Amino acid sequence: RQILCTLGHIAKHSMTLAEIVVESDVISDVLLHLAHPDPTVRKNAANLVAELTKHHLQLAQLVVNSGCIGALLEMIASSEGEAIFPAILALGYISSQSDATALAIINAKGVEILAQLFEKDIGDHILAVLAWTLGQIGKHSATHTEAIARLNLFNKLLELYLNPLSSQDLQIKCRVALKQTVRKCLHIPSLELMLQAAPPEILKYVLGQYSQILPRNARARRLFVTSGSLKKVQQIQAEPGSNLMEFINIINHCYPEEIIKYYTPGYSEELMKAVDRFIPTIPPVFIHEHDEPDDADLLDSLNLPQKPEIC
Repeated sequence: RQILCTLGHIAKHSMTLAEIVVESDVISDVLLHLAHPDPTVRKNAANLVAELTKHHLQLAQLVVNSGCIGALLEMIASSEGEAIFPAILALGYISSQSDATALAIINAKGVEILAQLFEKDIGDHILAVLAWTLGQIGKHSATHTEAIARLNLFNKLLELYLNPLSSQDLQIKCRVALKQTVRKCLHIPSLELMLQAAPPEILKYVLGQYSQILPRNARARRLFVTSGSLKKVQQIQAEPGSNLMEFINIINHCYPEEIIKYYTPGYSEELMKAVDRFIPTIPPVFIHEHDEPDDADLLDSLNLPQKPEIC
């Protein structure tokens, strides 16, 4: 316990000190201690990994190459309480260093294991570091973000962000994670869900993605209409000159003007008022007897034959 704790305190201060710790060939021992039966030993081992990987890509890559990702994920899946905090933090530091290290966590099914934590009874401080780590994983590209979006984790983060009982730190971490991931997302089903539920400060990132997708994708434009998303956009109250208004204008320019009018709030009422005010004006040329001269013979042929008189 104490050795791992001490090494962690040494490594946290600078990259130079972290490199000195690594040069002592401690990584292989840390890998073993991540599976130690004592939860405090596991916690201190994970904390050492976090302190090493936060400084530089080379140190993070060294940890990845040693197989620590699998050990960290196994620890998270099998541990309870405070022990998982530094393990989640370590994954966040690893994924923050490069798209490749983040992808290594995704390929190890790390996002799926992290997603399961939302179903457990864990404190806000653990949820906060979980949200931060997901943001570090997803911030690199659309591929990284899709791993998060497909597991409906946008919605989980949004629920925690909007929950008035969430701590301030948790709300901040969720908002930042949503910003980092949504602005990279090209997964349309996830964007649709966010469009319906997100507040304006998150909504601008959702519409920002649509403003990039719709001008280039005819199928997405059609789906945007049929799903009710275009109608939803017309209902958004945006400040003139804001980024949100700019994105709305870009989206609206992807459609004919009459379609935008049709989905504008109040337009159907305006149409009905126009119907009520309308006075029919039928040209005289259309006002005439509708029976043609030859119609009389046709009508006569349709009369029932008279019964013959019986003598």
